[in-house]
Amino acid sequence: MKREEHLKFCSICTNQSFDSKFGITCGLTKQIAVFEGNCVNYAEDSKEIEKIERRNDSFISNKNKSINKGRAALYILSGLYVFVGFLEAFYIEFHHIIFGVIDWIIGVSFLLLAICSISKPYLSLIVGLILYIVLNIILAIIDPATIFRGLILKIIIISWLIYGIDNAREKNN
Repeated sequence: MKREEHLKFCSICTNQSFDSKFGITCGLTKQIAVFEGNCVNYAEDSKEIEKIERRNDSFISNKNKSINKGRAALYILSGLYVFVGFLEAFYIEFHHIIFGVIDWIIGVSFLLLAICSISKPYLSLIVGLILYIVLNIILAIIDPATIFRGLILKIIIISWLIYGIDNAREKNN
């Protein structure tokens, strides 16, 4: 067995000791582990196991929080597009209902991506980010002034999506 495999046992054993030169060693033999398979002196330390489980739970919880931010960004985009579609269809002069329908379709797309992100967060957040960037590029081509409209919101949405994608990718691995 390699040192890393030994440490999986030794780090949660009540017989462990620490040597400044070698790191974790056996408190009984005062040497690094040399066993194959299982150690005959292994005694599981339930407190160490609880610490490791709490650390892992905290790590997973932090990943889920960042994925949830990405999902929240998709829900926010969905709501914004539905709301803007309502304004374009019924309140803004010289706009036709077709503009509202287009925004509603986009809003529903973001909503479906947010719902899909529950089971497939990595793929859903990537598609959501790509869709959002493509929409902003199209709007910038149509009217370059839209680049600066809602710039802070755009930065927040993109950063939440990227952060969520990064943590969803790590969670998949």
